[in-house]
Amino acid sequence: MAEPPTQLPGHPATPPLDFSWNKGGDVFLGLVLTLCTLLGTPANVMAIRFFLKHYKTSSSRSNKQFFNGVYVLITLNDLLVSLTLFPVFVSLFLDRDKVLFSHSWFCGSWAVLWEIIPFYSVYLVGFLSFTRLTTLLNPNTTLPLYTIPLSTVLYIVVLAGCKGGAVALHYLQHSSSSCCHTPHKVFNFNTHSMYCFIFTRGFDDNDSWFMYSISSTVLMAGPIPLILTSCLVSLYKIRQATLRSKSLSSSVEMQRQASITIVIVTLVYLVYNIPVFLNYIAYTFASFHTDLEYRDMYGSSPALYYYAWVTSYVVCVALNALTNPVVYFLRMSAYRRFVLSEVGVKLMSGEETQSNSGYSSTKKEPLNLNKVINTAVRGQRL
Repeated sequence: MAEPPTQLPGHPATPPLDFSWNKGGDVFLGLVLTLCTLLGTPANVMAIRFFLKHYKTSSSRSNKQFFNGVYVLITLNDLLVSLTLFPVFVSLFLDRDKVLFSHSWFCGSWAVLWEIIPFYSVYLVGFLSFTRLTTLLNPNTTLPLYTIPLSTVLYIVVLAGCKGGAVALHYLQHSSSSCCHTPHKVFNFNTHSMYCFIFTRGFDDNDSWFMYSISSTVLMAGPIPLILTSCLVSLYKIRQATLRSKSLSSSVEMQRQASITIVIVTLVYLVYNIPVFLNYIAYTFASFHTDLEYRDMYGSSPALYYYAWVTSYVVCVALNALTNPVVYFLRMSAYRRFVLSEVGVKLMSGEETQSNSGYSSTKKEPLNLNKVINTAVRGQRL
């Protein structure tokens, strides 16, 4: 079970007291990730179908269509998370053996995908939160649909430029170097992280590592204060609007519920991703502090050394992807009816439909006998 420590970027490997991981802890995390795959995959597929259906049927160029489009991207990203967890939990079950990660093409593909997925989640949550705040501050604003693909492309270009540019810079700096006869290895797997990531020989000794580490930390943790501020302002605006009017119209109430749902989705994301934000900040700080060993950030704890990254970067992201459809189910009555109808559960015909989260349907009124009688009498008089 024990193995020699893997050198962390920027620092020599300093063995802690006990370099071993907990087999029971690995099995537990493996079971959690398995559950996230088995439940998260069908749940997010159903959510994609629902939001895509409402995107197509919403009024053209309306804010409702806009937010349905953003939700489609969020659920697609969550589906990718659920579908790509299997190599990690397989390794956890098999005593941290590489298994699928032993194939260089698979290791590289997974590493590239997961260099994008968690960061794209930050973008989507921030985009959702900021655009909803825009409509709260100016209710007459119509959000243009083209901003969704345009901003996505721009973000991916910036992300790829920062991370890919760092690797390219490294190779340019060392292409003529004769110090290392071993071929460069772009992607690496080790037992402390439990997944493949970008790591090249000598990557930590030059400007390329500075570019990669700083850009990753800024893109991951930098937007969080802005997203949190957007959430707080949205909550204030919602409360202010509620206090101003004791009886809200159905359309205003629908918008209020939609805003609350977006705030909940944002807060759930923040709760699950606080660990990885802190990890990135700590890792970057230690990487450029010559007198500080990264492992010392966790008090030389083998448990944190072996579980900090896999828990924060993979498990928490997976739980977030599983939780989002639960939030939709609890907050959106139309989504709830869609899910229940898909699994064959019939709702009572007299059920009153709430207009939660911007998804409403016609409320079925009970039969009014007096109205029927009066109508019949008027017909006879005619």
